Amino acid sequence: MPAARTEHDAGRPSWDCRVCGQPWPCANAKVDLVEEYEQSRTMLILFMAACLAEAIDDLSAGGASPADLYDRFLNWVRPAMSNPAAGSSRGGSRPC
Repeated sequence: MPAARTEHDAGRPSWDCRVCGQPWPCANAKVDLVEEYEQSRTMLILFMAACLAEAIDDLSAGGASPADLYDRFLNWVRPAMSNPAAGSSRGGSRPC
């Protein structure tokens, strides 16, 4: 899996954020990823799809459904890349 440049990275095999303990990608990781891949939504989708494939292997034994993992890893990308300003705040009610 290619490595993204964010402090909020995934711990395996739990796929929880190593910094805040939230399910990865946490809110801060999403902001960092959108900023990192702002020039190429396709590359972000490919990166997250690679993460999804690995997470399915790691988490399916624990009962995680592929549909839930799709929502967690990919469903947020298109809206975030379409309107990056909407998700750029790190303060307030963010879980991380």
